[in-house]
Amino acid sequence: MVPNKKISFFIYLIVGFAIYAFSFNNEFLLDDESQILNNHVVHDLTKWPTQFTSSTMADGSAVGGIYYKPIMMITYSVIWSLGQPNPFLFHVFQLLLHIINSFFVFLIFTWLFKNSKKEFSFLAGLLFLVHPINSEAVLFIADMQEPLYTFFGLAALLILSRFHSKKSVILVGLFLLCSLLSKESGILYVIASANFVLIFRKKQFPGFLISAVAAVSIYLTLRFGLAGLHSVLAHDMQIARADLSTRWLTMPKVLIHYIHLFFYPSKIALTQDWVVNSATLEDFWIPLCEVFIIICLISFFIFRKKDKIFIFFAIWFLAGWGLHSQFVPLDGTVSDRWFYFTFIGLIGMILSLFKYQFSKILLLASLIIVLILGYRTYLRSFDWRNPATLYQKDLLVDPNSFYMNNNLGLGYFAAGKYAEAIPYFEKTISVSASNSRAKYTAQTNLGAAYYFMGNFPKAESVLREVIISGDIKAYRALSGALVNQGKITEANKLIAEALEKFPNDSVLLKLKALNP
Repeated sequence: MVPNKKISFFIYLIVGFAIYAFSFNNEFLLDDESQILNNHVVHDLTKWPTQFTSSTMADGSAVGGIYYKPIMMITYSVIWSLGQPNPFLFHVFQLLLHIINSFFVFLIFTWLFKNSKKEFSFLAGLLFLVHPINSEAVLFIADMQEPLYTFFGLAALLILSRFHSKKSVILVGLFLLCSLLSKESGILYVIASANFVLIFRKKQFPGFLISAVAAVSIYLTLRFGLAGLHSVLAHDMQIARADLSTRWLTMPKVLIHYIHLFFYPSKIALTQDWVVNSATLEDFWIPLCEVFIIICLISFFIFRKKDKIFIFFAIWFLAGWGLHSQFVPLDGTVSDRWFYFTFIGLIGMILSLFKYQFSKILLLASLIIVLILGYRTYLRSFDWRNPATLYQKDLLVDPNSFYMNNNLGLGYFAAGKYAEAIPYFEKTISVSASNSRAKYTAQTNLGAAYYFMGNFPKAESVLREVIISGDIKAYRALSGALVNQGKITEANKLIAEALEKFPNDSVLLKLKALNP
């Protein structure tokens, strides 16, 4: 017997806090710094309208980037105003969002499976809550976009399932707009809502269509018109630099990665950076066969059963799966957080196949699985304690990630452990493309490590290769290395060249004053 809705929510609340409570004091890391800690707009709640005119990443006094997530940034600002540079409130709020989303999944499944045993709906929400593949979306503050856009998207679906008035359709459009303004992937909930109306609420479709078109139009106007953010592609990761043929070779392994992780979440890791360059059996043909079998099974059940619920979730699943297939390159090859939407479609398809065959044995087995998955998520939460712990753990899964190698090197660098940082910078250089920003950044960091170790000749040889990138940090470090070797004339010439590009840089001006 499934508990009523209030008790179900209370159970989700208890389970969620039991799994994630020890993560509340985990540190800020990675994009948390540029989006929150160093973002002056976030620190001033009165500047919230500015969030609609810019991107999310702050570098000094400027805010830039290619992403448009004003509602997420305003949420950061509100939380900052309550607790300032303390991650505790951010973590608590993010977990509450995830718990509410899990409860929303329960409510939506309850409506869809109303003629079946309600254990399905309760288990669906519980599985969504505890599964390790969703842990990044809860533990990484910079990923608040995932539970946030999902919250608004699921709210729109709940309104569609329960109300039929014109006012409710307007409210649906408002929630879909908020989903889009939380993350670009909110378009998936526009698709899911349209899918829902066409299958279960056809009479509502004209009104819904007007509301959805209005939401998308307002979003596009704000993003491209007001904020002027025309670029939608990141260019640092391997998949973003890869040509179409390489991405086609990579797609099957990308798609099947999420399915494997759903059923066997052993190798959980932060955003991974790899591509498939040749059609090998392990990296291309086996994943391609697996993807083909999954698509054939979905097609078979659609045409054999003609079950509206299965069709609804199949479209949901394929939309999310396809968006993150790398047909359009993203800022990473695979990332657990990108399955947050698709997860719901997958469990919906699975449960719709078993909805009339539920038994106590299956219920017991499902609860045992949930307990195991919850424990795995609990253990994963400790990996996020601080940057060094996370990078060391995740490099075991993706040892060639320039992202994690470089960041682990920076962690050692910040702690003054320059010799320990060097191997990670060297690894970053070896796995980065020629003339890429990632490679230049790692070379600059490597040169700086040698500089602070007092090995000025080695620092000079490394940094000379980086000057072409025009990085101010490279100019500073190379100028200092030359000065420390007594090459004053050459140093002054380099400082003069750098000051033409960065006339107000305090470090360069200080070096010039010390070496007239």
